[in-house]
Amino acid sequence: MAVPLEEYKSRPVTDAVVQPDYDALAHESRISFELIKARRRAGLSQAQLAERLGTIPSAIARLESGQRMPSIRMLLRIAKATGSKVQLRFVAS
Repeated sequence: MAVPLEEYKSRPVTDAVVQPDYDALAHESRISFELIKARRRAGLSQAQLAERLGTIPSAIARLESGQRMPSIRMLLRIAKATGSKVQLRFVAS
């Protein structure tokens, strides 16, 4: 039986060898995941968001795939375009 992706992603990693790499990827991909959530919550396609931002859909795809890291300015523009707000936190490691 197939497991929904969100359920699979929420499962804890129990392999001690894999855990450090998994944690590193989770932090890197969190921004991408939040960008996708904001766009979908706004009911926008990548093309529609790109149009609102005055860019091209492939630029949005690169941000959402984690190939490019958005600047704070871009995060603020995306937040405005999606009716969201940006929250930045520093937490103890």
